[in-house]
Amino acid sequence: MKKYDANGNGVLDPEEKAKMKADRAAKRAERLKKYDTDGDGKLSPEEKARMQADRPAGKRALKKYDANGDGKLDAEERATMKADRAAKKAKKAKKRAKKGAKKEAAAAPAPAATPAR
Repeated sequence: MKKYDANGNGVLDPEEKAKMKADRAAKRAERLKKYDTDGDGKLSPEEKARMQADRPAGKRALKKYDANGDGKLDAEERATMKADRAAKKAKKAKKRAKKGAKKEAAAAPAPAATPAR
């Protein structure tokens, strides 16, 4: 998002969103041109697998989750990968929530002192 937030306000304005969408569409068209080997205008599961295997993250996933060594992820291997990713995402969310709670506690006003008698 930082890449497209030209004015640095932390929010994508309509013009910034349009730029991001145009860039994404161009990348999609580029991938389609490269990997759509049968020319049907969409990526088949085999074409998607080739595309993902070419990406660094795809290569790492294949190395980590391709249990049977056939060079592609079958349904069971993909399920294992998705479960691992979900667990990692949940762990990060829990950490962010804990950090946010600490931040709120630190920002809360101190209790008023009671007068001494």
